Amino acid sequence: MKRRSESEWDRLLSEQERSGKSVTGFCQGHGITVNSFNWQKQKRRQRELFVPVEVAEEPLCMKHEAELELPGGVKFRMRW
Repeated sequence: MKRRSESEWDRLLSEQERSGKSVTGFCQGHGITVNSFNWQKQKRRQRELFVPVEVAEEPLCMKHEAELELPGGVKFRMRW
């Protein structure tokens, strides 16, 4: 079994989506097991859920606030 990089898997996952082929048909044509393909697809989805967070340093005597903005514009704000 060939070991593929994350970028190779991203390319294959995108190619399958554009191809209109079933996962099974695509995998057979590319020598990939369906289980490996689905595992990589799940890993990709999990990567897309995480967004970078920046934390600004403030003096300890000031109040604290954190805001997290998710894809789709959903925001979570905490103050303490």
